[in-house]
Amino acid sequence: LSIADTSQKAEVLGRGISEAMYATAFGLVVAIVALAAYSILCSRSDEVLATSQDAGHRFINWIEQSERG
Repeated sequence: LSIADTSQKAEVLGRGISEAMYATAFGLVVAIVALAAYSILCSRSDEVLATSQDAGHRFINWIEQSERG
């Protein structure tokens, strides 16, 4: 940039800024998609965990009732 002509400096600088803006936009899109996927997967894993815990409690209660009866 220091050896470029004055008219070329603006063009080189503009290309650099443009590249940085595209990289930032791409990074934001990837981050937003990753955050949405993370949120969905956490919600689903919580549902699976709650269902399995409920099934485990019902199974233990069934075993305790069969031992008493």
